[in-house]
This record gives sequence, structure tokens and C-alpha cells, in this order.
Amino acid sequence: TEAGDGDTLAFTIDPTEAGDGDTLAFTIDPTEAGDGDLSLLMEGPAEPEMKVIDNPDGTKTVSYVPPIEGDYFVNVKFNDTAIPGAPFKVDVEAATDANRVRASGPGLEPEGVRVGDKGDFQIDTRGAGRGDLRVTVDAPKPAASTVQVKPSGCDSLVSEAEYNPRAVGEYKVNVLYAGTHIFESPFTVGVSDPTKCKLTGPGINNKELARADKPVVYKLDATSAGPGTVKAVARDPRGAQVDLAIEPAQREGEFTVSFTPDNAGTYGISVSHAGHSIPGVPFALGSVDPSKIKVTGDGLDGGRVEETLKILVDAKEAGPGGLKLGLEGPGKADAKVDDNQDSTFTINFTPHAAGEYRLKIQFADEEVQGSPFPVPIRDVSKAKVMGLENAPFVVGEPIKLAVDTRYAAPPDQPVVARVDSPSGQNYEVPVENEGKGYSMVEFTPEEPGEFELDMSLLGEQMPNMPLKLAVIDPARCVVDSGGLECACVGEPTYLTVDTSDAGPGDLEVQAIDDLNRKLPISLRPIQDEPGRYEIEFTPEQAGSIQVDVLYSQRPVLEKPLLVNVADPSKCKAYGPGLEAQGLKARHATYFDVETSGAGVGEVEVHIINDTTQQVSDCSISDAGRGTYHVEYEPLSAGNYEVSIRFAGKIVADSPYPVSVCDPTKVTAYGPGLEGDIIVKEKATFTVDMREAGQGQLDLVMSGPANTDVEFKVNISLQSYSVCSAFNNDLLQ
Repeated sequence: TEAGDGDTLAFTIDPTEAGDGDTLAFTIDPTEAGDGDLSLLMEGPAEPEMKVIDNPDGTKTVSYVPPIEGDYFVNVKFNDTAIPGAPFKVDVEAATDANRVRASGPGLEPEGVRVGDKGDFQIDTRGAGRGDLRVTVDAPKPAASTVQVKPSGCDSLVSEAEYNPRAVGEYKVNVLYAGTHIFESPFTVGVSDPTKCKLTGPGINNKELARADKPVVYKLDATSAGPGTVKAVARDPRGAQVDLAIEPAQREGEFTVSFTPDNAGTYGISVSHAGHSIPGVPFALGSVDPSKIKVTGDGLDGGRVEETLKILVDAKEAGPGGLKLGLEGPGKADAKVDDNQDSTFTINFTPHAAGEYRLKIQFADEEVQGSPFPVPIRDVSKAKVMGLENAPFVVGEPIKLAVDTRYAAPPDQPVVARVDSPSGQNYEVPVENEGKGYSMVEFTPEEPGEFELDMSLLGEQMPNMPLKLAVIDPARCVVDSGGLECACVGEPTYLTVDTSDAGPGDLEVQAIDDLNRKLPISLRPIQDEPGRYEIEFTPEQAGSIQVDVLYSQRPVLEKPLLVNVADPSKCKAYGPGLEAQGLKARHATYFDVETSGAGVGEVEVHIINDTTQQVSDCSISDAGRGTYHVEYEPLSAGNYEVSIRFAGKIVADSPYPVSVCDPTKVTAYGPGLEGDIIVKEKATFTVDMREAGQGQLDLVMSGPANTDVEFKVNISLQSYSVCSAFNNDLLQ
């Protein structure tokens, strides 16, 4: 080839036929071209790297490896001038290599192809060289399947293939190029029919709810759905994904799908078979947690009969669900649930009887925590206090009052009792629960007076409160009998009783005689002396009377007061010591007092000289059988009075007047007692009896026989006598 400057440049290009990926080489001979710069440029579907080797003979060998087939242009320049024939065209064809063929697409995936769908995929033969493409499908008998292969509209080396599976099962897709299986051929494809899957469990075509923290189990029957991977996921109420556990069952094609909700709310459940959703999914599953239910309201504390109570049920954190009520109790009640449309509910509860109702609350068909709730209903007006009939009560003795709350409140509801004492102390008293709606209030008063007992039930005061309890102390009653030991028939008998320090009570006095007869009693308050009474009764016969003093039916005395009753009118006194005359001074005398039938009493005798006021001693001895023997000796002459008392009272005919004389005190003097006296002449003398007391004066004359002497006594006690006698005692 002619070159500039008269130089000759020779090139020898000897490319070797090869496919893409083979090493190609050519030689450049610049030996005759002179000095200059040689440059190389390769243009084509790729830009392979060119390597230049200087040969010993001055030539250069250039090698390169075209990575892909196509037309390549080699441009050789010397001193920036293209040599003759440049650029040189090199046609590179691919070598036939089935392993370079690639097939991909849904129709070749191990799963995902459904019955009735097209199993389509692409076959890329670029870089595989020349060859024939052949595709066949081995289908499960008897489901034959045809394959269509056509060039892609974009590239003749890329083909589109499709087949139509008619039954579930395992398919073999064979892709051959130049009679050889391409890479990964044959392809195993599982053809499935997810519509044949059947999933059963909570939330599928039903309103069944799941329970938080409890496993939810589904049954999946994919026995007729063909091969395919089962996957199941859920979205929790917060939007987070939850993978469901899948376990194969004993029977091939059956699975259990399970998970445990950890929150209350709505879960979205999705289940796929071979990458496709099965019938009925996705679906929503409500998860509830009844433990998150909050039940509040004053109604839980109870209330009164016919009062509407309100109870609030907060289900905001419990998930979706409905509320159901159950009610048990002592009687009828009206209950209604209002949905507040904010996941809260209001229960309106109106009881018609007292007692304990048990409110059963179910959320999503499960009882909430704390259910059944006891709701105490009271009708305090029906509470009864028993034992008040024992009033008044006594200091030091327990007061026991039974409280019947069977129809006033639920059983075992505590009764609270407080007492105000007469001295102003306020204190709580113990109340013992006796069971079955009964309680016992018991306390022991330590002082008399009026106590106030206040009782409440379920915080409400019971009817007729406070109770006023009279407490007495009979020991503080003072009985004043005035030393009364004996009373007399027909005479009023008195005693006094002071109850002012004994507390409020009723005084009662009984007088019972020996015949067990009650005597009429007069009980009169003493004016201006509160609490003091005068007692009066009149004995009707001799004997004894038992006097009982009761204060509110409690004995005041340790033992009854025994009063002896005498009847002095039944006493008899007789004997010489009671004769009106004939008693002599310094001479002992006696008489007897008979008290038989006069009752019990002491015989008293009082003997006094009316003239001198001198009292004579006497001795009284019991002669037995109600007779008393009395002896006494008057000391001087005079008129005496003998008083006899029985039981302190004068006996009949008492006092007795008794005249006592003293002959030693009589003197006689005068002429009639001196010397010679002339016969038939008047003789006088004087007898002085002024200090001798009362007595009979006797005059006796002794002398010659048949002497008739006339005595004459005048008031001055002067008489004619020579001798005189007084009370049969001869005067000296």
C-alpha cells in the first residue's frame, strides 16, 4: 500500500474465526512504513481489551476477546492516518452453548402457577450461538398441557413461552437448545388450586373472638389444592406484622395455623397457598382481653331498694366485644345496658328487694375479672332489734340485743353500733356476726341512767335510732324502814325508798302476809324530792309480812324485809298485880300477859306511882305458849298505873290503875285510946291514913262479952273507938 513520504507500510490481519469469548488476533507490519505513531481503536457491541505484542521481526501482534457476538470494527492509524482498508470489519458469531440460554418467568417458578392460569416465561438465547429451541411440558396424567413459543417482539433472540395447566400437581417444563437442556432445565413447577383450600377457625364466617394471651388455632385443609407453600401472617391492632406458626398435620395436605394474640383489638389475618390467597382471606379477627375490662361506679357499693344504681364498664383496652349481664339475688331487679358508643357501657340496675345481688358481667362471652360482683342492697327500714323487752337493763350485766337484717341487707353485712353514756362518753360497742342475717350487739353498762344506742347498716342509720336504753342499779336504791320491825293490825305502816341514784326505772313494792295474800300498797312520790317514794300498807291480821322492794322487777334488797305484825287487841292481862286495890307496899305481886293469837311482839310493862312518879321495876319471863309472867314490888303507897305494851302498842284495857297501901303509915291517937273511959260516954280518937294510901278502914272493939259498941267515922276520920283495925292488919 502506498504511503506518504515514499515510505511503504505493510499490515497483515489474520483474524481467526471464533465465537464470542474466543481470543482473536491480527498482525501489523510497520517495518516499511518508517517512523511514526501507531494507534488502535475497536468499535462494536462491546469494547474488548486489546493486547499488543512486539515481535522480534518488527511486526506487532494484537489480540482481543470479544465478549459477545456482533460486528466489530478495528480501526488502525499510523501518525493519525488510517491505513489502507481501515476500519476492518470483523464478524463475531456466538458459539452454540445451551448453558448460556436463560429461561425465567412465573411459569417456571417452583410454585405460584394456578390451574387455569397461563404458565408464561421468557427464553433468552442471546450469546448461546446458533441452535434450535424446543419446549415441552410433562403434566400429571391425565392433564396434558400444550406449549406455545413465539419470538418476542423486541428481540429475535428472546422468545415468549406459555402453557395452560388443567390440573393440580407437579409439572416438568423441558427447555432444550440445540437438542440440549438449557441451564436448570427441566424446571419443576408445582401447579396448585388455592380455591380448593378450606380454612376453619375463629373469625372465619363467624363472630368468634380470640382471647388475648391464649392460642388461636386454625385448621387448613389443602389436600385438594396441590403442592404449595402455606404462609400465614397477621397485622396486630398496632399495625405490626405477626407471623403465624404453621405445622403439618398427620394427614398430608392438612395444616394447623396458630398464633397467640398479645394485644386486644382487631387482627387482620392473611393465609396463602403457593403465593396466592385462599378463599375467605383476608379476614378480621377480634382479640379480646376481659382482664382489661374496668368496672367502676358507685353502684358497686350497693344502694337502697328501688334506687337505680349505675355501673360503668370500660372496654377501651379490652378489644371488640359485646356485654352480657346475668343477675342473681333475693328478689326481682331491672337491669339495662346502654352502649355509650365509645367502648364503654353503662349498666342501670334497679333492685326491688333487699339482700345481696350477684351481678355477672360477660364480655365477649367470657366473665370479666371480679365477676360476679356482689352488690349489697339495703332496706334499712326492715332491720329489727330484738331484746328491748328486757329493759330496763342493770349495771354490771351485759346488754344483749339481737339485730335481724335478713330483709334489710345482704347476709353478713356489718352492723356498726355506738353508745352515748349518761356521763357523756361516746364509744363503739362490739357487734358479733351470728350468720344468716343476724348480729348480736353486746356491751356492759357501768353506770345507771339513760344510754343512747345508735346503729347503722351499710352506712345508713337504722330506723328508730338512737335507741334509749334505761339502765338501772337496784343496789343504789335506799330503803328506809325507819327501824320498822313490827307493825300492828289495822294501823298504817310506812317506809320510804330513794331511787334518785338508781337510774330510770319503775318502783314496785309487794307486801305478802302469812296466807300469801298481797296487801294493798300505796306508793306515793314525796313532793319536791325526785326519786323518793313513801310506801304505805295496813296489816290485816297478826303474823308476819314479807315486803319485797323491786326496781324494774329487780330486787333491791338482798332478801325481803320481814315485818312482824302484832294485834295487841288479842292480848290478855290478868293477875293480882293488876287488881285495883289490895296491894301493899314492899310486897311482891304478879300478873300474866297472854299474847296467843296476837302475833309476834315484845311485851313491855311500865309501872309508875302517879303520886311520886316513882317507877317500879318488874321482871318479865316467858312462861311459854305465848304467856309472859310479870312480877313487881311497889315501893310505896299510892296510886299506880300499870301500862302493858305488845309490839310497842298498848294492849287492851291498859293502862291498869292499881292502888297500893302501906298500913305501916297509919297512926291512931286521941282520948278514946287513952286511960279510963266512962261507960256510955262518947269516946273519940283519930286515925291518920294520909300517908298509907288508899285502903279499907276496919274498926274492931274487943271487950266484955256482948258489948255493943257503936262506931261513927266522920270525914275527918275522927271516930269513937277504943280499938281499930286497917286492912285486917291490927294497928299498933
